[in-house]
Amino acid sequence: MAREKSTPHEINQLVWNVLRSRGYEKAVREQMVVQSWSEIVGDRIAREAKAVGVENGAVFVHVPNAAWRNELTFLKADLLKKIRDFIGKPVVQDIIFTCRSEDRQGDT
Repeated sequence: MAREKSTPHEINQLVWNVLRSRGYEKAVREQMVVQSWSEIVGDRIAREAKAVGVENGAVFVHVPNAAWRNELTFLKADLLKKIRDFIGKPVVQDIIFTCRSEDRQGDT
């Protein structure tokens, strides 16, 4: 008996259906944002801004200084659209930019 081969699209759908049924879809999509950050935002931004995690619908992004934080704050709406377009679902509603220098001040 010959068996039909599954297409990559069918396998992809099967995997997402299993993740969804087990309650992991949102967590996987959130992790995709972090793992694919440079592909989503482009090399120029990714060199300076590092996505470090997603919590409660917000991506946390470390930037080197206040100038980068201000610049990316102006681009936030465009970046959120890029994330939604890439991920295919609205799992992220906000981006929180933090300066690495501010993070270190709390360590003293």
